[in-house]
Amino acid sequence: MVWEKVDNSLEKEFVFSSFEDIIDFLNILSPFVKETNHHPNFCVYSYKKIKFILTTHNMENKVTELDEKLSKKIERYC
Repeated sequence: MVWEKVDNSLEKEFVFSSFEDIIDFLNILSPFVKETNHHPNFCVYSYKKIKFILTTHNMENKVTELDEKLSKKIERYC
């Protein structure tokens, strides 16, 4: 599944083996998020699913290059 453009955001759901795997993944992603100061919205549910919603808040909630970079980073580690 590709990233879906929904209401000025990029969205995608990922399924992991466990809740702990999601936490591990978020810890891997954390340095990039910190470095770029670009924080994703996400929702964890059903203990092993996570949905990311990427948009740039300070650019009037539009999809920007930062969102594209973050989506590629997420893809690389999932």
